[in-house]
Amino acid sequence: MRKRKENPSTLCHIGVYILQVMFALSVLAAGFFTVLYSMEWGSNKSSKWLTSFLLSFIESVILVQPLKVIVLAIVIALVLKTVDADDSVEEVFLIGESPKTRLYPEHRQEFVHDPVDVENIVEAREHRLKMNRLFEVIRKIFIYVVYLCVVAVLAYENRDPNSYPTYRNLNDIFITPSTKYDKSFSNLQSTRDFYEWMENIVLPGLYSNGWLNDSITDLAPFIIDNTFYRLGSPRIRQARIRNDGCKAPIQIRDYMNDCYPSMEPKHMNLEIMRRVGWR
Repeated sequence: MRKRKENPSTLCHIGVYILQVMFALSVLAAGFFTVLYSMEWGSNKSSKWLTSFLLSFIESVILVQPLKVIVLAIVIALVLKTVDADDSVEEVFLIGESPKTRLYPEHRQEFVHDPVDVENIVEAREHRLKMNRLFEVIRKIFIYVVYLCVVAVLAYENRDPNSYPTYRNLNDIFITPSTKYDKSFSNLQSTRDFYEWMENIVLPGLYSNGWLNDSITDLAPFIIDNTFYRLGSPRIRQARIRNDGCKAPIQIRDYMNDCYPSMEPKHMNLEIMRRVGWR
C-alpha cells in the first residue's frame, strides 16, 4: 500500500473560498467606484475615459506584456543558463568508444576519417559569420522598430488632436486668407501693404459678423469664425532691436559693418520706449 505524500505548501480548503471572496470584493469595489465617477463626470467624459482605458488595456495585453515576457525569457535564458546534467555521462560514453581504451571491442575495425576539406571549412565559417551578422542586423532592426513605436505612441498620446486644425484655421483667417485682397502676410513689402493688410484682413477677422439666422446675438468675444475667443483688446506692438548685438562677418565687412541680431527680448532696445512722447 503506497502512502500518499502530502505537500505542505498547499493551502487549506477554506483558503480557496477566502480568496474567491476577496477577488469578488475587489471586482465589486472597482466597479462601484467606476460607476460613481461616471455619474460625476457625465456621459461624454466617461466615454472618453472608458475608451482610453480600454485602448491602454488592449495595448498592454497585446504588445507590452508579451514583449516583456519575451525579453525576460531571453535575458533569463542567457544569464541563468544551466549546465546539462548528461554532459558527464556523454563524455564517459565517448571515452568508451575510443579505440585506445580497454572497453573498445577487439573485433571492431578502427574508423579512419577522410582528410578534412579546408575549402569546405572556410566556406562553412564564412557562412556562419554571415548568418551571425544577419541575426545581429535583424536584432538591431527589431530594437529600432520597437523604439520608434514607443516614441510614436508617446508623441501621439501627448499631442492635442485639435492643434493642427486650430493652426490651419487661424492661418486661413489672418495669414493666407481666400479673399479678394490678394496681399497675404508673407507678401508684404512696404508700410502701405502692411496697413492695407491690417485694414482688409486683420481687423475684419478679429470680430464676429454674427450668424446668418441671428440665432446667437452675443458674439462680441468671438473672432470671425464664431469659434475662437478673443482674449483682451487687439493691439500692435512695435519692437526695436539694438544694432550692437552682433558683428558682421569678415567676408562682408567691406560692404556693410552693421548687422541686427534676432528678435529676442535680450536684444530689444528698451531705452527708446522710455523716452517722453514715445507711443
